[in-house]
Amino acid sequence: MVSRTYQSKLLYDLLKNISEFNVSTLSEQEFIEEKKLIHLAGTTYGLYDQTNHLLSTATVMSETDRYAVINGVATDKDYRNQGLATILIDYVINQFINKKNKGLILYYNQPAAASIYLRKGFVDFGEWVSIKL
Repeated sequence: MVSRTYQSKLLYDLLKNISEFNVSTLSEQEFIEEKKLIHLAGTTYGLYDQTNHLLSTATVMSETDRYAVINGVATDKDYRNQGLATILIDYVINQFINKKNKGLILYYNQPAAASIYLRKGFVDFGEWVSIKL
């Protein structure tokens, strides 16, 4: 079994190269500490190759009695367009909608990602905003 710290390091290595996640502003240790808190509030799923290289990831968090939020869907740039994110989204849908009977909410800002979500039955609801404290 792979430790959470090692998994967080693999996740850091993946996300630091994807500008939308703003991970490059954090040190590896800062990221690992932040992920420890997130692990308490949710679950991060990943697809790995035979060498334990993290290829694709998705996190589910903020789970309530009725809903959960999908967050942080990402695929290594060298492995995109191979259906890896779709495999993870299918798994999450099966776990939460089919087995737990919960709705799923997700936020995305990549038009390319929209095609995956819309094919799976997600419906655009509107825009969202946030405030940084």
